[in-house]
Amino acid sequence: MEAWNQQNQKQNVVNQVPKIAICIPYNSSWNPEWVDRTYAPLRYTPLDWCVKITFLCKVPSLPVARDTLINQSLEQNCDYTFFIDTDVVFESDDPNVALRKLYQCMNKVKEMKNAKIVSGLYRAKQKVGFNYAMWMKAPGQKIGFVPIEKWTGNWLEVSVCGLGCCLIDNHIFRETPKPWFKWDTSEGPSEDFYFFELAKKHGFETHVFTEVRLSHLGNLKVKCDGTMTVQDF
Repeated sequence: MEAWNQQNQKQNVVNQVPKIAICIPYNSSWNPEWVDRTYAPLRYTPLDWCVKITFLCKVPSLPVARDTLINQSLEQNCDYTFFIDTDVVFESDDPNVALRKLYQCMNKVKEMKNAKIVSGLYRAKQKVGFNYAMWMKAPGQKIGFVPIEKWTGNWLEVSVCGLGCCLIDNHIFRETPKPWFKWDTSEGPSEDFYFFELAKKHGFETHVFTEVRLSHLGNLKVKCDGTMTVQDF
């Protein structure tokens, strides 16, 4: 009996799958293309390699919404949080394929064994020149960061990235103090800069996996390669 119990416990460990919180801060309207191409597949397609739980939080402010979503993720004992914004779509992958790529990048690539945050690649829609939503710390600059425009390979370590498509190991939130997200003024760095600085201070690395690419939606659709199209709704 004891041998059977030990074997059964081992089998349970083998069969254990991660629990991922799909966390979505949103405003009062959703783009129909986003619902069809991003939300619906993530929300309604079951996967055999993970358990997904979806959490929504209407935005009183982005830092408050993100903190609220993380609290919900932790309350449900999720292993990971996947932030996805309501104005991005994946350029080639199904959203669930992209999610698995980010997960495998975090857990299967030995060079990234310290990576606890992995983002897809997309342009920062509100930035002049549409730079990629990833930055390196650069003391002496106005806000202390410079955008990354060139890299080699399919992943790179960054100081800060956007949170529009970002998988985060929940160990970070269990080991760092609240608030996790903070945005003091509209003129200063946004809540993502605050979070990534906090994570780095506690020894957690951030990477961007450039094979997962996204476009921004809206009247002005910005693709990852920098091209733009105007959409009529």
